[in-house]
Formats: sequence, C-alpha cells, structure tokens
Amino acid sequence: MELEHLKNNLDEKNAHASSTATVAEQYLRELVDVRIKLGSAQEVAETNAMAAAKAETQCMMLMKEIEAKNEILQEHDAHVAELTDQLTYLQQEINTRELHQKELKEEVLKLEREAKLAALRVAASKDLELKRVLEEISIRNSEQLSKLVNAKDDEISRMKEEIRLLSAQLRLKAQELETQVEKHRAADQELKKRVVKLEFWLQEARNQTRKFQKIIEKREKELKDLQAQLASNTGPVKVSRSVWNDQRLKVIMSITVVVLALFARH
Repeated sequence: MELEHLKNNLDEKNAHASSTATVAEQYLRELVDVRIKLGSAQEVAETNAMAAAKAETQCMMLMKEIEAKNEILQEHDAHVAELTDQLTYLQQEINTRELHQKELKEEVLKLEREAKLAALRVAASKDLELKRVLEEISIRNSEQLSKLVNAKDDEISRMKEEIRLLSAQLRLKAQELETQVEKHRAADQELKKRVVKLEFWLQEARNQTRKFQKIIEKREKELKDLQAQLASNTGPVKVSRSVWNDQRLKVIMSITVVVLALFARH
C-alpha cells in the first residue's frame, strides 16, 4: 500500500511537472509572438518616424517657398503702388491739359470776337484794305489755333487711352495678387493640418510601442518565475493564464494594430 501511495504521488508530481512544462512552452510561444508583433510595431514606428521627418523637411521647403512667394507679392505690391502713382499723375496731367484746352478755346473765342469787332469797324470806316488785312490775319490765327486745339485733343485722347490700359493692367495685377494670396493661405492651412496629424499619429505609435514593451517585460518576468519553480521542483506550480486571456490586452493589441495601420496609410 505504501509503495502504491508513493507511486501515486510520483505520478501526480509527474503530471504536475508535465502540465507546468506545457504551460511554460505556451508562455514561450506567446512571448515569441508578442516579440514578433513588437518588432513589426517598431518597424512601422520607425517607418512612420522617417515619414514624419520627411514631412517635416517638406514643410520647411514649403515654408521657404511661401516666404519667397511673399517676397514676390511684396514686389508686386510695390509695382501696383507705382502704377497707381503713375495713374494718379496722368489723371492730374489730363485735368491740367483739359483746363489749358478750355482756356485756349476761350482765347480763340475772344480773338474771333475781336476780329469781328475790327471787321465791323473797318466796314464802318469803309477801309477795305485794312479789312482785307484783318481778315487774312484772322484766318491765319484761326487755322493755327484750330491746329493747336486738334493737337491738344489728340494728345488728351492718347493719354485717356493710356490711362484706360493702365487701369486694366492694374485690375489684372490686383486680381492675380488676390488669387495668389488665397492659394498661399490654403496651402499654409493644409500644411499645418498635415503636420498636426503626423505628430498625433507618431505620438500614438510611440505610446503603443511603450505599452507593448511593458507587456513583454511583464511576461518575461512571469516566465523567469515559472522557470525558477520548475527548477526547484518542490511541488505543483500554479500558473494563472488569466493574464494571457485578458480581454483588455487583446483589445489594446487590436487597437494598436488598427492605429499603426492607419498611421502607415497616412
């Protein structure tokens, strides 16, 4: 009976040792799986970090390009201001010349009235020779004044056409500048949004990597404790598998994989 009892105890210890070895093997397999997943997560995190660095470089290049375009816009603004000054000057010049033309027309009318009065005086005095001379002088003066007035009219028309062209050019320049400013603002806002998203996903990947690292360290410690119990062989080893079957761990790992996949897609 005692021999049978010892045999039963030995069988029971062998069964416990076999069960403990099976659990240890499962721990090892799960630890290897977690390490493989962590390696994949770290590779994805490194790839995403490189993508973030590349995006940051692109951001710097775009900022430099925006600064260069802002300088061009400032030059355009200066050119527009210069055109505006020219337009104002031409408008003042036209007003001055129109005033001169008005004065010239008044002078012509005055000369015509004086010529008519002189002709009337000559007719009254019956001095035909003097009348002829005055008529010739009046005709010459009228022709000269008419040519001068026509020349002034042509010059004013030409200046009005120049002002019209300058005004059209100024409006086109203003529209181009407004369009470029809107494009630069939209590009700047889009760039800022992309940088914020990249920083958020990179931080999320780092947080999940740290969580994986802590889980692996905890599993390695449990495995070392299990190996120590196996080495002592003092009795049955009670191994709790509730940690590996923890639904929170599975949820965290699933969320981490989804987050890393989304980040890699971005």
